[in-house]
Amino acid sequence: GTGAAIASHLGAHERDLIYKALQHPNRFVRETGFLTLHSLCGILRGADLLPQLDELAGWLATGLGDNWSQVRYAASVATRAFFQDMDEQSMQTVMPSLLPRMCLNRYYVAEGVRLFSQETWRIVMAENGRQRVAQCAPQVVDYYILASQADNHAVREAACACIAELMNKVDRSAVAPYVPRLLAALVDCFKDESWPVRDASCAACGKCVGAFPEESRAVLDELYELWFAHLWDNIWSVRETSAVALGQVLQVYGDEALQRMLPVLKENLPKALVQPKNSTKFKGVTNTGPFGVVRGVPSSATVPPPSEAPPALLEFPEDTKPPTEPLEENDLSRFTDQPMFSCGSLAPKLRRGGGCMDHGFTRDKEPWEASDGAVYLLREVAAVMPTATAQFLPQLLEVSRLRCSSFKHCYNLLETVWKQLPVIAKNMGKKEFKRYLEEFLPPLFETLQCGNRLAESAAGHCINELKKLIGENIFLGRLNEEQIQIMNSSSYVDSSGLRPDASRHYDSNISNMRMGMA
Repeated sequence: GTGAAIASHLGAHERDLIYKALQHPNRFVRETGFLTLHSLCGILRGADLLPQLDELAGWLATGLGDNWSQVRYAASVATRAFFQDMDEQSMQTVMPSLLPRMCLNRYYVAEGVRLFSQETWRIVMAENGRQRVAQCAPQVVDYYILASQADNHAVREAACACIAELMNKVDRSAVAPYVPRLLAALVDCFKDESWPVRDASCAACGKCVGAFPEESRAVLDELYELWFAHLWDNIWSVRETSAVALGQVLQVYGDEALQRMLPVLKENLPKALVQPKNSTKFKGVTNTGPFGVVRGVPSSATVPPPSEAPPALLEFPEDTKPPTEPLEENDLSRFTDQPMFSCGSLAPKLRRGGGCMDHGFTRDKEPWEASDGAVYLLREVAAVMPTATAQFLPQLLEVSRLRCSSFKHCYNLLETVWKQLPVIAKNMGKKEFKRYLEEFLPPLFETLQCGNRLAESAAGHCINELKKLIGENIFLGRLNEEQIQIMNSSSYVDSSGLRPDASRHYDSNISNMRMGMA
């Protein structure tokens, strides 16, 4: 209630009391401290803040990098108030310490922090954001690299996105001197234990190579090795991101890059044909850790199926079995080297990259995952160099002929095949793809009635897209009566272009369903 009169009461002792709260070990106290700072900045604007300008900027920078999202948010609120009515000279003074952290928080995993920071950026920077980043490039680069080495995996993930943005959107002359350091940080994150960090780094590396192709040649061999390895990752989004990054590299280096990718396609695309029947989706990791934390399995170890595993193994891994004797209250072994978890997330805090291809655990790769990644890569090759695609369609056709009963996760692979085939066909060109259309139809319609909804939906999507690409009448002319009946009875196929008898059959099915429901 004192308003601006509070200024006369803010001596060194009172300010120190507030600053003490900002570094308190309890996050709620720190949050309250930054909210108090927000109130003060809202009252003391412009010239009233000049005596403590550098002091306040330093504390706000600390809060914007806090490990707790609620403290980051409170510091972000205070930072917006801090910039209100600030003149240009003062902004030039505080930008080197605050701007890098404001930049990174626009990509922070916590949605409240991220959205608020994006809005603050628009308010404070207006149309001058890129220019201000270029002016503070040394401080921005140092902070991004520091963030890529943070213990918090969410910060490392945000750092990867920020580095890609910096190298693609900011003045090249300002960023070029720092490209080797930035690429080294991304390569380190590419070997992270946390797959979202690897995924973010994978995408960022592709964008950075596109922005600085010559400067990237120093690490290109290592990047190729990492991209090709992640085409075989056990996380499907990482496989697709790797393919997208390789597509960006293909756009930059052309035939030079294609010659690196062709052998990988030839080797990986048909691997699903030798997939054992008892496939697993995340082979090499267990879900038996505390709180469901995924634990790595050494490559020499064998994990028995649940039906064969002893009950004790199903309940606790060997290194986390409950003690047979009660432990003392102050026994440090109870509180040492236990899994740590992120606030607001069920994901464990995972270590950052250690400089090897192991990423902190090993796993046996599944052949079908290699084929899945190769399908994504074929899609990217078709987009850039469509003439190089046709040679792989016979192999893709063999993969598409796998039955859902071939191995446990075959439907996951077929889902990918039918989602990507229309894109591949469009990039190849209608005339070229029509030579292979009739050969793909039998496995396509078999998947449409395989019983797995995701695979059936993908097959229906493929049919709808191929009809648009090739033409309704031409597509229907390639079908036999059985295939037409399957298509007419499927809810995943668009009925707008069906033949008159097909539409009647479709309407009849709907009527029968309604009568049955009644």
